[in-house]
Amino acid sequence: MKINSEETAVREVALTLEPEPERVEKATRRVARKLATRVKIPGFRPGKAPFQVVERTVGREYLLEEAAGELGSELYKEALDETGLEPYTQANLEIVSLDPMSLKVTVALVPEVDLGDYHAIRVEPEDQVTATDEQVDEALGEVRESLSEWVAVERAAEMGDQVTMSVLGKMGDETVADSEAEEFVLTEDGSPPGFSAELVGVKAEDSKEFSTAYPEDFPEEDLQGRGVDFSVTLHAVHEKQVPALDDELAKSAGDYDTLEDLKRDLRAKLQTRLEEDARHRLVDKAVEALIEQATVAYPAVALEHEIDDMLSAYEKRLEGQGFTMDGYLSMSGQTREQLRESMESGATERLVRSLVLAELVEAEDIKVEDKDVEEEVDRLASTYGEQAGAVKKILSRPNALSTITSDLYTRAATDRLVEIATGQGEVQPSKQQGGEVGEVEDGEQTVAAVERTEEQESPSGPAGEDLEA
Repeated sequence: MKINSEETAVREVALTLEPEPERVEKATRRVARKLATRVKIPGFRPGKAPFQVVERTVGREYLLEEAAGELGSELYKEALDETGLEPYTQANLEIVSLDPMSLKVTVALVPEVDLGDYHAIRVEPEDQVTATDEQVDEALGEVRESLSEWVAVERAAEMGDQVTMSVLGKMGDETVADSEAEEFVLTEDGSPPGFSAELVGVKAEDSKEFSTAYPEDFPEEDLQGRGVDFSVTLHAVHEKQVPALDDELAKSAGDYDTLEDLKRDLRAKLQTRLEEDARHRLVDKAVEALIEQATVAYPAVALEHEIDDMLSAYEKRLEGQGFTMDGYLSMSGQTREQLRESMESGATERLVRSLVLAELVEAEDIKVEDKDVEEEVDRLASTYGEQAGAVKKILSRPNALSTITSDLYTRAATDRLVEIATGQGEVQPSKQQGGEVGEVEDGEQTVAAVERTEEQESPSGPAGEDLEA
């Protein structure tokens, strides 16, 4: 067989295959024999019609097309063996000519990554971070806010109060707001501007009529810059009661006996978060340095697959929020193709990052053992409490185990990279969960990722059949 190879794009090669005439003739006769058993030919029992008769009956062109299909996979595999090419995905057979037979196969090749001298990468760790008293006080304030209650008061409404009200808003004869018993917190930056201020001083069961205008950049275009006449009746006024900073607050917040116990726990959690954030930034810097010096080449279809994956995950998130993709596209005023285009930059970054880290795994001979995966499954499932058993079954599915294994490899790769880039000895395993650099996700994220996993369809061309190596 004669093979001509031509590079048509980055990591993409077109192979023109020209089998020997004798081989084509043998394939044609095999096809004819099979057809003779299926096609009714007058004067002959099934399978007994000679080749020439079958050829006259169905036409030589038809026989050659069938022969090309029969030979395609066989010729493709031989061509890969001879050229040493590694396909990234299925290829598609295209018939260039039938007589003499010439077939064309466009092959997307596996990505190629050169890490360069990555052992020379250096990044400086940040100075040791410590949770400050101010940060602890801020966290304590958040706890107080979460335990606050709205309590009914008899006085007139003040800024910061929560009011229950009936609202009727009109723009000429058009009604733009009409609700009963709506709860609304009065704030200086409420929308539309001035709405909250108009209700300050109004008591429960009192009504007020006033006009205000929506800003020019209001999300709803039909309200932008337009004035609205409001008629509002307050039904109740509530003020926020924030609990005192005492031991009772600590007991309400969790399993704490004193306020000092609560503060110590908040400080420890803040310290852990600060250290994890610093670790995250360090990993990011190391990975960015690795990517900057690496040379990465990949076929266009690899990026398309990455976008497909992102789009599928996005659609699953929309469904989880009660939306459909078509509904979202209609609401956002964009087409599916425009959404794909908007994802291209992020998909490119994700693809390059994953390829570079995968190459580092190979270069450093990083291994993830079965016991590591089992321990991670147990850890992730344990975060679900009473549902741990059911979640463990989900995480033990083949696609879930594949996701977890991949994440463990990525975490091991980033740990090793940080060790190299900082000149440290053996580094402590990453504690942080999730993150763009591929750290292992928490249980909820992993279960969601598993549930949205879908097989990607291999691309095919307009003519011919898909070929697998």
